[in-house]
Amino acid sequence: MGAIPFAIWVLLLAPLAALTAGFFVFHGYRPSRTHWPMLASCIAVCAASLWLLLKVRAGARWDLPIFHWLVAGGFDVDFGVRMDGLTASVLAMVALVGTLIHVYAVEYMRDDPEFSRFFLYFHFFFFSMIGLLISDNYLQMYVFWEGVGLASFLLIGFWHGRARARAAAWKAFLVNRVGDAGFLLAALLLLSRLGTVRFNDVFGMLGSESPRFFSVVALLLFWGACAKSAQFPLHIWLPDAMEGPTPVSALMHAATMVAAGVFLMARSMPLLEAAFPEVRHLIAWTGAGTALGAAVIASMKVDLKRILAYSTISHLGLMMLAIGMGSVYAAVFHLIAHGFFKALLFLCAGNVIHGTGSSGSVGVPEVGGLYPRLPRTAVAFAIGAASLAGFPPSAGFYSKDAVIDSVFGGGGPALRWAALLIVVGSSFYIFRMLFLTFFGRRAEQRGLEGDAHEAVGWMLWPVRALAVFALAAGVIGPSGALAGFLGADAPHPSFRLMGLGVLAASAGLGLAWLATSVWTGWDWAWRKSCPRLEAWLDGELGWQSFMSRLAALGERSASWIAEGWDRRRWDAWTQSLADSCVGLGEGLGGLSRGILNEYIWWMLAASVVLTSVVARCI
Repeated sequence: MGAIPFAIWVLLLAPLAALTAGFFVFHGYRPSRTHWPMLASCIAVCAASLWLLLKVRAGARWDLPIFHWLVAGGFDVDFGVRMDGLTASVLAMVALVGTLIHVYAVEYMRDDPEFSRFFLYFHFFFFSMIGLLISDNYLQMYVFWEGVGLASFLLIGFWHGRARARAAAWKAFLVNRVGDAGFLLAALLLLSRLGTVRFNDVFGMLGSESPRFFSVVALLLFWGACAKSAQFPLHIWLPDAMEGPTPVSALMHAATMVAAGVFLMARSMPLLEAAFPEVRHLIAWTGAGTALGAAVIASMKVDLKRILAYSTISHLGLMMLAIGMGSVYAAVFHLIAHGFFKALLFLCAGNVIHGTGSSGSVGVPEVGGLYPRLPRTAVAFAIGAASLAGFPPSAGFYSKDAVIDSVFGGGGPALRWAALLIVVGSSFYIFRMLFLTFFGRRAEQRGLEGDAHEAVGWMLWPVRALAVFALAAGVIGPSGALAGFLGADAPHPSFRLMGLGVLAASAGLGLAWLATSVWTGWDWAWRKSCPRLEAWLDGELGWQSFMSRLAALGERSASWIAEGWDRRRWDAWTQSLADSCVGLGEGLGGLSRGILNEYIWWMLAASVVLTSVVARCI
């Protein structure tokens, strides 16, 4: 325990100082240099997080209040910090990935007229995630949780001149509000029943209440996590979030917003274990269903960023599946590995968009055969694809093996088959994207438009660094380093399960090669022959249209209430109340005629009445 180390103060104060300097100094006087304090802050946060990682590795832990925050009646909530193995390991990934994406964004957004505003929003996003990770209680985490949501709204709709960007931002904001209500209710329930929301205190009181109470709290927390980490049925906002700039997509999908829900579930694992077993079963099946459905949809998409968006949904489902199996180790391991390879893939997609002179995003029909013009990006994308698919010796191979091991250790046959099919689907869609974008030219593809070119240094060096991490970060699994951080036992490698995982990934790779390089017209032929199937898949198996109808029903209900009750009844009543008051005033005004004798008689009568009442009471 002890005093709060300087490195933790850096995590909080460096981003705040950068945002203050960026807004009050650079934004007004040197907007093209607004990124300077942000990059300095990222470097400081990165150094502090790595120092803390080493200290935690050596056995240090901190769980201390900083100041009194909320005091109401008998409730007292402190603003504090918690630095343990879970926080330190995820924080190190967030700091590294966030710093690299900040560097990448400098060149990617340089020509944008709102460059300064972008970096203010972008760093606020980064700061909110750091605050969320180091929180020591649910209410404090909820405040930063909302900060992440606000930043995502501002960044998804950054290009607010585009109607689709505005719609996507509002969709993300409103869907997340639905989930956030669950998180807030869970925190308030804990505060009202247990008198505390501090993690250590809550986990120390798990035996004081019935499993029913903790089951309700766990379900509410999971509902909140479903929105942030895009699990069915609240996943619908994430594909549309691709309307934001590519650095936003990379940070959101790799290190910030979507990681928050998985982190919340991992942090709350003691509470999940105190709930009924059916709660974790629900989490596991929700994760498996989300992962499998998203993998199928990603396999049919043509927009590069949307393929990666559904890929994120699928892999978040894998993490939730591991949480449902009770394996924090597998979930966090895959969260860290996913942060590296998904950031790499998004930045490679950004290089394609930037190199072809496109804006927003590009689709499969607009590219093809880019390898000769973007060779470094193609190689880096291939590394990220291998990691995502789970081929050795990449980080994704070890982390996905840990998830499969947890499923085969505690799940039934249906979940085991689902896990393997998810691996097949992941390998298929990512290698389909690789082949269609970089290798070969199909007759249906328009190919290179203009003079496609490789990215410059500021955009290549972060990609190279992430490629190294996507390959090398897997060593934290077999070495037992991550298990030591989390206080868990690293699973012993099962060569049978490793072989099954590689076989499933190889099957997906083979199918992708057949669909893109042998049957070169397959991707277009099935769309022409089955337009209804394409529309059905494009609408997420009908779920998007169902949710649209549900939202429209809610809008019509609100309009009916506004028209039928507010305008016809409430407005009429308030208007009649005003008219009645006016009439009453006019009636009473008739009594005030300015005749002194009448006033004296009224005063005398009132005195008699008052005297009679007082005499009777005596």
